[in-house]
Amino acid sequence: MGVCPSFLRPIRSTTLDALGESPHNGDTIPTSSTENPVQLSTVPEHSPRLEELEIEIREKLRDLEIPDSGIILPQKLEELWYSTYHRKFYSRWPWFNEKWDLSNGMREYNKIISILILARFTGWDKFEEIFITGKRNDTGLPFPKSELERTDFLGRDFGPNFWKEQWAVCPLVIKEQQDPYKLTGDLANQKLPYLGKPKPIGDGATGDVYEQEVAARHIQFSERGDLTENVKSKKIACKIVKKNRIEPIEFENLITLRSETIRHSRIMVNIATIVQEDQKLGELHVILYDLAAYDLYEHLHNGILSSNRFDPEEDHRNDRARRHDSAGPKRNNSHQWWAGDLLQESRHLADALRFLHDELELVHNDLKPDNILVFYPNSSRADETYPVGQWKIADFGLAKIKKRSDPAKGHHLHPGPQDIDKTHRRKRSAEGHPPSLTPAKRDPGKYTAPDVRAKNERIDAKAADVWGFGCILAEVFACAVAPHLMKELEQELEKPLRIDQRFYDINTWKVKESFQTWLNDLPGRCKGSQAAPPWIQKCVDLINSILVDDPSSRKHAWHITTELDRIARSMERQHQWHVEDRALSSSSSPADPDCDSSGDSTGLSEDRSGTEVGTPIPEGNSRRNSASSRFSDRAETYGSPEHSNLRPTPSNSSSIPKINVVDAAGN
Repeated sequence: MGVCPSFLRPIRSTTLDALGESPHNGDTIPTSSTENPVQLSTVPEHSPRLEELEIEIREKLRDLEIPDSGIILPQKLEELWYSTYHRKFYSRWPWFNEKWDLSNGMREYNKIISILILARFTGWDKFEEIFITGKRNDTGLPFPKSELERTDFLGRDFGPNFWKEQWAVCPLVIKEQQDPYKLTGDLANQKLPYLGKPKPIGDGATGDVYEQEVAARHIQFSERGDLTENVKSKKIACKIVKKNRIEPIEFENLITLRSETIRHSRIMVNIATIVQEDQKLGELHVILYDLAAYDLYEHLHNGILSSNRFDPEEDHRNDRARRHDSAGPKRNNSHQWWAGDLLQESRHLADALRFLHDELELVHNDLKPDNILVFYPNSSRADETYPVGQWKIADFGLAKIKKRSDPAKGHHLHPGPQDIDKTHRRKRSAEGHPPSLTPAKRDPGKYTAPDVRAKNERIDAKAADVWGFGCILAEVFACAVAPHLMKELEQELEKPLRIDQRFYDINTWKVKESFQTWLNDLPGRCKGSQAAPPWIQKCVDLINSILVDDPSSRKHAWHITTELDRIARSMERQHQWHVEDRALSSSSSPADPDCDSSGDSTGLSEDRSGTEVGTPIPEGNSRRNSASSRFSDRAETYGSPEHSNLRPTPSNSSSIPKINVVDAAGN
C-alpha cells in the first residue's frame, strides 16, 4: 500500500475507512472555511484511493500529450476533467466548494491541478492557501521559476518540478503584431502550439521554410483593434533562421511591413517572430507566415496554369490535392482562368513594387518567382475571386530600407554586388523538398540585372528590382499567350551557348538577341490571316521598355503599374464584347479551320477543334456559349505533341511557326 497524501490524515476515521486507510496519531485537523464534512464522508466505497486516482489521471494526461510537440490541448484537458475526473478528484478535498463549483470557479484550476499531478505534488493540504487564497489560477501561467521556488509558493522541493511540467499545458498563444516573442532564459522551455512534425517546403534567402499546423485558438489576429482567434487548426509557414545566418535588417523590415498605417495587400507580412533557444542548434529565429499554395515558379511551371491534360477537371482536382487552399473547391474559379487574370495579378505585383520603392523607400534585391507566393483565399465577399490565385511579394531577407532623411533622394543607390550577388548565386538546395517543389533545372541568377553582375561600384537597386520584375512579367506573358510557350522561352534563353537562362548575355551584359527576337516575333505568329490581339503587342512593348541595358532608361514601377492597368482594363472590355458577340454568332460555324469566320471581332484564329488553345479551363469539356459566361473554351488537343501547333523556333524568323493564341479578350 502506498503512503496516503498528507491532507487525508486529519479526516475522521469513518471517511478514512471508506478509503481503505487509517488515521495517523498526532495529526491535527486544519481549519478551512470551505470544508464540507458531509461531502468528505460520503465517498463511495468502490472509488479508488486518491493515490491510485492520481496515478490514473497522470497516465491519462501523458496520453493526451501530442507527439513531437509534447503539448496538451486545452479542450482535451477540459474534456478529461469534466467527463470523468471532476467529481472523483475535486470533491474529496477540504477546499472543495459546491457553490463555487456550480459557478465554474473550479475551471480556473484545471491546468494547475494537472501540472501538480504531473509533478507528483504531495502538499495538497496547502493547496487552498497557496493557490485559492493566494489568488494564483490558470490565467497566471506560466509561473516564473524564481516565483515558484519562493517559500510562500511551492519552494525548492516542488517549484522546479512544477516549472518543468507546466509547459505541456500552456503552449505559447501567438498574438499577431507582437514581435518578437523571446523564448529565452526562463521561457526557453515554453512549447510552440504545433500539432505534428514540421514538413520541409522550401528555403529562403536566409533560412529554411517548413509547414506547421497550429492548434485551434492558439493564434490571435488583430483586426481593426479587435482580437480574433483561429477557431480551427491553421497551417502556417515557418521560416527558421540560425543565429549565425541572421540579418538584423530582415527583422527591421518585418517591423516596417507590419506597421498598421503602412500596408499593401500584395506584400507578404509575417504573423509573428519568435526567438527560441534550441539545445542542439542554439538560438533560432522563427518567422511565422500564412501558408501559400505554392510560389509563382511552381504555379507557372507545374500548377494548373501549365496543364497539358485532356481532362481539365481531373487536372484541377490533382492540382487542388497537392496545394494548400483555404477556400473550398471552385470558390476562386481556379478551374476557369483566362489571360486577363494573369495580367491583373501582374498589375498588382507592379503596384506592390511601386509601394516598396516609393512609399517605404525599400528595395527587395531578390525579386524572382520563388519569392512571389500564391494564395487562394476564402474571401468573405462572394464576388471576390482569384482564378489564378492572389500573388504576394515575400522574403525580405535581402531587402534594404532607405532612411527618409537620406539626402540622396532620387535613385536608391547601394554598394556594389559584393553583398547582393552572393545570394543571387546561391543554389537552391533540394534537401528535404517535396519533388514537386524542387525543379530539376533552375539557374539561381536568372532574374538578376546585368548591372548587378557587372561589378559596378554603385548600382541603382530600384532599377535592378524593375529588371527582375520584367523577367517575371515575360514568363507570365508567355503563359498568358499559351502556357506551352514557357518551355519555348526557356529554350531561347539558353542560347547561344546553353550555359544559363539569364535574360542577358554574360559576355556583353546586354539583353540576349535570341530573347528579343522571340519576343518581338510573337504577335506575328498568330494562325490565320487576322492580326494578333492588341494586348499581345502592348505587352511586348512594355517588356521591351523594362528589360533594357541602361538602368536609367528602365521604366519606374509606377509607370509599369499604369501601363498594365490599361492593358488589363482593355482586355476585360474586349473580352466581354467577344463573349457577347460569340454568343450571338454561335449558330454559325467557321468555313476555314484556320480562320475565324464566326463573327468574332477579336481576330483570334481557332484550331481544328474549334476552340482557342491556351484558353481557361471550363467545367468538363463541354462547349459554353452563354452570353453571361466570362470564359471561353479550351481546345481538347491542347498540349498534345501530335496535335501541337508549335515546333521549336527556327533560327530564321521568317519561318517561325504559327500559334493559336489564348482567348484573352484581346482587342
